[in-house]
Amino acid sequence: MPLTEDQEHEMVDIFAKYASGGKIGSNEIGKACRAGGLNPTEADLDVWKSEVKSGLDQGGFIKFMNKKFGECGDSTDEIIDAFQAFDATGNGTISVTELKHILTTMGEKMTGSEVQTLIDECAVDDGRINYTALANMLFNPYAE
Repeated sequence: MPLTEDQEHEMVDIFAKYASGGKIGSNEIGKACRAGGLNPTEADLDVWKSEVKSGLDQGGFIKFMNKKFGECGDSTDEIIDAFQAFDATGNGTISVTELKHILTTMGEKMTGSEVQTLIDECAVDDGRINYTALANMLFNPYAE
């Protein structure tokens, strides 16, 4: 899915923040992509760094982000689907304890303090977190 006009304007701002000498280099591409709403894995970053060895100018960065957003599909739905596998009651929530376990033992493992920082940003109700709200927060951090 291509970037919207608003997203393209946001990419211009992100480029201005992370560019040095008119280019975003491979050492800054991860930070810039995360600022733009992507959540690359370390493996993704290794590939992306090799793709942008010589750096990206503003137009190149916008094209790069357009391509990466197109490759990502709807990550929010994928995360929600993954959490549903742990939702035995089907009520759209996951326990804080189970979330901590998942995030510290599966996939790209997070540290306990990273998980706690994430949980601190969530609305916890009776020890449970609405995983749709969590996914939306992760992939649309600036939405209200």
